[in-house]
Amino acid sequence: MAAGEHLHIGDARLAPGLAESPRWRLTFEGDDQPFPYLPRGWMYRAKLPRTKAESLYPQVRFSGRVENDGRVMELDGWPGMIGHNWGAEHAERWIWLHGATFAEAPGAVFDAIMGRVRLGRWTVPWIANGFLDLDGERHRLGGLERVRSTQVNEGVEGCAFSLTGADRLVVDGEVVAPRPTLAGWIYSDPGGGQHHVVHSSIADLRLDVGGRPLTALGGATYELGMREAPDGVAIAPFPDP
Repeated sequence: MAAGEHLHIGDARLAPGLAESPRWRLTFEGDDQPFPYLPRGWMYRAKLPRTKAESLYPQVRFSGRVENDGRVMELDGWPGMIGHNWGAEHAERWIWLHGATFAEAPGAVFDAIMGRVRLGRWTVPWIANGFLDLDGERHRLGGLERVRSTQVNEGVEGCAFSLTGADRLVVDGEVVAPRPTLAGWIYSDPGGGQHHVVHSSIADLRLDVGGRPLTALGGATYELGMREAPDGVAIAPFPDP
């Protein structure tokens, strides 16, 4: 993913309509510890991997005002997150998942990025990096050393996945994002070419954490970056850059 910040507001229900002049004035509260998706500090200084990302504020509350195509929304303590990504190259294929409105565990947060990187003619299997904050403890999930146990079955309308933690915790999950909830756009690649992206911030996320169910309905994020154009999803007519 190219350099930029991403902001997710749970259950905002602003997609997929296109606004001529969206405007917002927001403040946020939250002091959750940031999460570096890459597990080692040298990875942020080295040329490889070429995509860097960090969850700066994994769980915050937004307040303020959003105007979108004539619709005005007042926010008061809405859940969300703030992240940052940068680098010299997109992954060949990527997924971003986020959920923080779990009915069974208020305060829990799940966040993960998954990527398939192209090396010459080959595209490597899915590599996931993420975390689960649950019951006051943060569990790091995925990593290069757990590629064999990482399972991802993705599509335009969601994905099923299984991630293993450094502490052997297993998180099985499914995110569902029907086409009417998806927004689509084009990402230009730094080296030429482009990716198509579909994104929903009102997806349903279900997790199984060692037999313990967690559900975040209507307030989870699902993003899929891919080469092919997504069938049945309108692509926003905005150039990049």
